[in-house]
Amino acid sequence: MEKIERSELKLKDYRALIIFTIVLSIFFIFGCSDGKEDNQIDFGLIASEKTLPDSFYDVSSGGLDYMVRKSINQSEFEEAWNFYRFENKTPKVDLDKKDIIFIGTVESNSCPYEIDNENMELSPVNKAIKLTLPKQYGACFLAATPRTFVIEIDKETSKDIKNLVIIDESGEETIIPFK
Repeated sequence: MEKIERSELKLKDYRALIIFTIVLSIFFIFGCSDGKEDNQIDFGLIASEKTLPDSFYDVSSGGLDYMVRKSINQSEFEEAWNFYRFENKTPKVDLDKKDIIFIGTVESNSCPYEIDNENMELSPVNKAIKLTLPKQYGACFLAATPRTFVIEIDKETSKDIKNLVIIDESGEETIIPFK
């Protein structure tokens, strides 16, 4: 009788050890994550203004409603800032550590776009940043108005990025090379 109790005890111990190992593994796999997907990109929004260059439709990508520029130094940043016709003075950015990306588009005049970490990701395979334009809900008027976003990203992240891929509300992807 004593042998049976010992073997039952050992079996219970093994079960507890297996359950503990599984729980610990799940904790290490999911619990130690910083919550970010591998393809999410950290960026800072420097400006978002209802402005576009005067010649937007002449020089935008193939007549599309998008125009992007990448600035890696102060003179390029100031040139792009003025090209996109921002009213305020060029803000201070540490261009030794950051690159600047200008994203010009048009939006509904009643439902402006907002960008955040949820709708922007890195695609290293395509050497691109993917921006999914948020779906517009409610009574959005069709009248298009200008919008330019200016973001900063780490130079290390930016160095191999050559394109911006914009995914519109219908899911259509448009690849726009940086100028």
